[in-house]
Amino acid sequence: MTENKNVKIQMGIFFCAYLLFYLTKIVLMECLGLFENFRNIITVPFYIIAGLAGLYIIRKDFLDGLKQWKEHPKKNIAVFIGLIILNPILGAVADIPAYILWPDATTINSSNIENMAATTNPILVILAAGILGPIVEEIIFRILFIKKASSKVNSVICIIISSILFMLLHCHALTPLEIMMNMDKLVTGLLFGTALVMTDNPTNPAFVHILNNTFGLTLCMLTLK
Repeated sequence: MTENKNVKIQMGIFFCAYLLFYLTKIVLMECLGLFENFRNIITVPFYIIAGLAGLYIIRKDFLDGLKQWKEHPKKNIAVFIGLIILNPILGAVADIPAYILWPDATTINSSNIENMAATTNPILVILAAGILGPIVEEIIFRILFIKKASSKVNSVICIIISSILFMLLHCHALTPLEIMMNMDKLVTGLLFGTALVMTDNPTNPAFVHILNNTFGLTLCMLTLK
């Protein structure tokens, strides 16, 4: 009981820290208009520290998930491969209307990532945005908003709400262009959330999330060279 209470307190502190970080970025970057590199100065260290702290907090959930790979290998491999295949395909379909309306546009989030890749040490970029960043997002949007919340709220509702919030996280402006061009993030949230509820294994979406980000960042850095 004491251990569960401690985890709840730690998760609460973790969520508040993440929310404070996100609001700080909005105030500093959007409202005060501070220079772009400042975003990287606060983003990279935060995701490294938060990712490591988050892994410690959810270590039991993560270790239980790893055990499932040994106990049910075929099921977890099938879900893992399914996410890898379905996520880009369905995401591309969801983005079709945006590319028809704005064929040459790019999201603010993509521009921010390119700036980070061009101005920050590659190892730190992969560590912060490729590995630990996804872990932070999985803890917030999947483990906290779905796995934990579904004990009190219908899991379908949890998946939908967390997916919308996950999409909005990547929208740096509430404009039709930003929302439409981030519809693939909504698809990702729905797929990852569904996989979590089906398997009760948070490592599946986490591993795919890390793979997607690391692969994308590596391509981005190679392209910029």
